[in-house]
Amino acid sequence: MDFNNKNLLNIFNPAKVTDESLMLTVLAFLPAAFAAKTIESTLIYLLLMIIFLILTTLVSKLLNLIYEDKGFVIHSVSFVIVAVFITILSNAFFIEFSKDFDRTLILMSIGALPYMLRKDNEDKTIHHSMLNTLQSFLGFSIVMLLIAIFREVVGTGKIVFGTYTNITFELNLFSNYALTILSNPLGSFLVLGVILAILQGRAKKEELKWHLY
Repeated sequence: MDFNNKNLLNIFNPAKVTDESLMLTVLAFLPAAFAAKTIESTLIYLLLMIIFLILTTLVSKLLNLIYEDKGFVIHSVSFVIVAVFITILSNAFFIEFSKDFDRTLILMSIGALPYMLRKDNEDKTIHHSMLNTLQSFLGFSIVMLLIAIFREVVGTGKIVFGTYTNITFELNLFSNYALTILSNPLGSFLVLGVILAILQGRAKKEELKWHLY
């Protein structure tokens, strides 16, 4: 699969919206979207994700210097190793979070985002590579937080902290009128589907406008 110029998550320099880029965007959130169960779990996941992306960017640049063929397999193995390190880190600092999302952290290495970043950063300097990574992480974070807000706020009518961190509070907004279907894992993909539909709709609108002119 070609990962080059398919990154829609860099909100400052997004790729063209195509069937391939939309598909890779979906794959970027598999299985990350399952961690967007609550706002609290999402914030922890994003903290671990930025560490993962920074490390994989640095490792990819190093491997590009060592291996001239820039092989896919060696990069994939390095991503798995970094994901294992992130899981160990989570077990040390976020024990309850790890109990629920240990497998999700390991599977960071199969999401499309690190592979898209590796390809886009291949010919960039380390500074531009890191900037591209951080900009892409920002877009990834926005989508993850939107999923979390819909799953927790709209799906339960509450905002609850204290399950995974020492920050404890509960805000009951409209729990009696919550759309409970959104609190299920399926809710993640409903929200993601709406976001992708909006992107595709805007792309088709721009394409139609271009043809008219």
